[in-house]
Amino acid sequence: MGFIRKFLILAILIPAVLFGALVGVPMLAGCSVCTVREDSVRDLRPGSLLYVREVDPQALDIGDVITYMASREEVKTHRIAGVVEEEGNPSEIRFRTRNDHSGAENATLVYYRNVLGIPVIGIPLLGYIFDWLQTPAGWITVGAVGIFWLLLVLLPLFFRGKKKSKKGGKYLR
Repeated sequence: MGFIRKFLILAILIPAVLFGALVGVPMLAGCSVCTVREDSVRDLRPGSLLYVREVDPQALDIGDVITYMASREEVKTHRIAGVVEEEGNPSEIRFRTRNDHSGAENATLVYYRNVLGIPVIGIPLLGYIFDWLQTPAGWITVGAVGIFWLLLVLLPLFFRGKKKSKKGGKYLR
């Protein structure tokens, strides 16, 4: 029973620590973490966990790939096809973006303040797990697995049998 218990403890602990490190460490380093939802940029497949580094929008130019807030709930990653300055206010810039696969430019312009940054790296398939963990089912599963793991670790401490002393030992009763 001891081997199975130890195996289960490590089988839960190791993936949890690895996934926590994959998400937590980049966030501590100042990167945003999101999931690629559409096949719009070469080399970034849907379902990839994407690390996005903040960048000054003034430093962006045509051909750069940006990740931006398309709406309150939707994050997109596209390539810049053009930079449009607001008339009378050159510090107010917007970006015209395009889809790499279709080559078509997007109808709406992206305001510089909606830009999260540039993608640094994408890890395939981990974005699906990241998104699922943010759903109610994911939270419940994480909670249940965490409780199960704690029970595996703590229950044996409460149910250990008391060791019987041997007669003639060092200490007598």
